Amino acid sequence: MRASELWKWQGRVNRTEYIRTGVVGIAVKLVLDYLVVTLFFSRDWTPLIYWRPFDMVENVRQLSSADAIYAACMLLLALPFVWIGVSMTAGYYRNWFGSFLVTDNTLVKPQDYEKWTVTAPSDPRLPGGGGYPITMYTMTAAAAARGADNYVTFETDYGPARINYWQGVDVTVNARLKGSLTLQAGTTTGRAINDTCATIVKVDSPDARNCRSVDPVETTLRGSASYTVPRLGVQVSASLRSQPPRIFSTNNPTVFIGIQPTLNPSDANWSVPNTVVQSILGRLPPGGLPNGTTTVTLVDNANKIIADNRRTQIDMRFAKIVRFGGRRADIGLDLQNLLNTNYGTVFESQYDYVAANGGTWLNPTTILGPRFVRVNLTFNF
Repeated sequence: MRASELWKWQGRVNRTEYIRTGVVGIAVKLVLDYLVVTLFFSRDWTPLIYWRPFDMVENVRQLSSADAIYAACMLLLALPFVWIGVSMTAGYYRNWFGSFLVTDNTLVKPQDYEKWTVTAPSDPRLPGGGGYPITMYTMTAAAAARGADNYVTFETDYGPARINYWQGVDVTVNARLKGSLTLQAGTTTGRAINDTCATIVKVDSPDARNCRSVDPVETTLRGSASYTVPRLGVQVSASLRSQPPRIFSTNNPTVFIGIQPTLNPSDANWSVPNTVVQSILGRLPPGGLPNGTTTVTLVDNANKIIADNRRTQIDMRFAKIVRFGGRRADIGLDLQNLLNTNYGTVFESQYDYVAANGGTWLNPTTILGPRFVRVNLTFNF
């Protein structure tokens, strides 16, 4: 494609050239923006400035003179690329939630708990190699004997509403090339922030552990391709999904969105003998037996473990298209997990108190299903 043809409204262009020109145009635009922003305006530049170039500004009338000149220059720089037709589907999203409920045992107050501290075991897989203090809160015997009288209400009755939102950027590129080749690629980058620290310590236990969670910025990649072989009527398609590494922490239902209490809410449950707890606390926990144990979670929202591998899966499908009487049938062959990826999906969460490094802790108990072939028949009418 000639440079003189980029600004023509009329004419036809080869689809391969179109997508090639679009990709090159996007790359050129990003480089130009970086040079202009850093060299001429002495500002920091990242791709995220397209979604929120000015902090704490709701409309153009609030821009300073320097920001107005900067915005005008960036707009003028973008006009030639808009004319060429380089486009991308992108969006900035911020989802937040409110009106949460809490359950308060009115017979128990925060002062009815005793604090004690235990030291995490030394383990290179634990945050910082382990050895960090863990503060626990145990109800007094007198408070435990009172029973429960639960009161369900909005958390704002006890303090400010929690901070609870996810924000990120989603980008999707679609391309229809020569013949019936269709390509799609996309990425989602963002993180969640959840904070109940201002309120949760006023409801029953004063334990502030896990009240705040700030996830690292994570990126998910996705892609797909589809092509119908001419004359043969065979459709070949593939899909790719690459997820960020797994985070091992504690799933606190008071913080995380949509997660309900479970019997095993943590990824590292350390069963500490009650004899050890008694030596620290000076008594047994309410309802505890001398030969029993007390569960201490070794990881929390401040001490997380992030795996060092992404989770990637590729699937493929081959289908013969059969048409008859105005109807269509696809006789397909699906190849799931083409690369036979075997990353773990469920892990051992019990950290053994006696065995070295927790025994079988973090060993995979379930892995992604192996590669398999499935035959299917689909009718469209």
